[in-house]
This record gives sequence, C-alpha cells and structure tokens, in this order.
Amino acid sequence: MISEPELNLKYSETILFLKKEFGLELPNKLAAIHKRKFNSVMENGRNRQKNSNSLKFTNSPSDENLLATINLFTNNHTSFLRSPKQFKFLKQYAIPSIINESSKSIPFKLRIWSAAAASGEEPYSILLTIFDDVQKAKYNVDILATDINTEALKKGFDGVYKKKKIIRELGPYYNNYFTNADDESSQFGENLRSRIDFRWLNLNSNFYPVNARFHIIFCRNVLYYLCEKRRSVIIKNLVSCLYPGGYLFLGLSETSMVDCPEIVSVNPGIYKKVT
Repeated sequence: MISEPELNLKYSETILFLKKEFGLELPNKLAAIHKRKFNSVMENGRNRQKNSNSLKFTNSPSDENLLATINLFTNNHTSFLRSPKQFKFLKQYAIPSIINESSKSIPFKLRIWSAAAASGEEPYSILLTIFDDVQKAKYNVDILATDINTEALKKGFDGVYKKKKIIRELGPYYNNYFTNADDESSQFGENLRSRIDFRWLNLNSNFYPVNARFHIIFCRNVLYYLCEKRRSVIIKNLVSCLYPGGYLFLGLSETSMVDCPEIVSVNPGIYKKVT
C-alpha cells in the first residue's frame, strides 16, 4: 500500500515529467480526475500490464511504464468529421488549390499528416472526405497519423468502431466502407486502412522523423493541452513541415494561440503557408 504523501509526490513528479518531455499542461478542471486515475493505477499496479499486448509503433519508446503513463494522461476524446466545415473546405478549396499550384504530373501524390490522430477518427475522416476522388484517380494520397498514446494508435490501426458511433457520426452513407467485426462493431475495409500509416510521435521533440514535407497538416485541439511557451515552437515546427502553399488545420478554439508570420488565416481554424 502506497502512502498518500508518496502518491502525491509521484503524481507531482509525473506531471513535471510530462510537461518537460511532452509539453503537456493538464487543465485544472481535469486535475482531480487525473489524480484519481493515477492513484488507482499506482495502487493496483495496472500501469505495468496495461500496455503489454499493445502494438509496437515506429519510433515509440520501449519503456512500458512510460507508455502507460502517457496513455493515462492524454485525452483522446474525438469523433468522426469533427468540425465538418473544415472537411468541406479541405475537399472543395484546399486540395484543388494545392493541385493547381503544385503539380504538372499525373496522378498527383497528396501528402497529409494527422499530427494528433488519437484513436483514428480524424485520419479516417480525411480519407472518407476525399476517397471518391482518390478512387476516380484524380490524385493519390499518403496519410500519416501520429500520436503519443499507443492505445489510441492501436485502435486507429485496427479501424474497429462501435456501429452506433458510426451511424451517429457518419450516417448510413458510409456503411459500404465497413465490414462487420462483431454484433456491435464494424471495421474499416483494408482498402482504407492500408492507406493510413499509424506511428508514434512526440510533437514536443526538436526533430520530427518524417521523410518529406506535407501539403496538409491537421493538428486540432492539441494546443489547448500544451504549455504556452511550447505552442509557438510546435506550430513553427509543423509549418516547417509544410510545402509552400500548404494548409495547417487547427481546432476552432485555438486561433488565438497562433502567432506565426509564415501562415495566414484563410478560414476558421485553417491557415495557409505563404513563404
């Protein structure tokens, strides 16, 4: 049995570690919830076994306790087609603009990065939005999906979601993109899952291990959880990974956190790289 002073000390050390290594600054309103979860894990020893059967993703740390701690403190609440107007802009304006400005080759290879992919709803939403065009060979697409939560990445990699969630958030139109996984769940077909590369990546790193630049980067609803001095650094790093003329998609509530002369606002939460 771990004493309360020991638990408090370990919790404080963990919070400081997450801020230093990952730039995370947990909102005060969630502190009590995280503290209870942390104490339960420490007392029951679940942090040593929760990750034991998870997939090993490219670049992910080998320390199981570290991964379990990250998983415990990162929020992966998300949904399909979240902020639908941004996906409409992606299909109707961003991609046509990029193709017109960037390519003379056919078919064009579009590179998209979902930099905080959580459990996969965002990268799959991106792919569903443009999949008709991809199938018609208007262009090809590579999608990179990264996160620091390995449990969330595994869910995205598996592509299995509750049928009620799919109907509620996507509607019946998308049923033909899924196969039955069991009575309550469906799985994205291999033709979609194979187009998304799920990897572990820490946005607080000084170097992002990506092979080339991207035309579009989604990093939505992440800045809110980062300490203020790291936000501008991470935005700058993300912008450096964009081609000129590329687009950065942020959360609708994060526009006041942006201060980068290389990008201009073109739509709520959407920025275009101009230099």
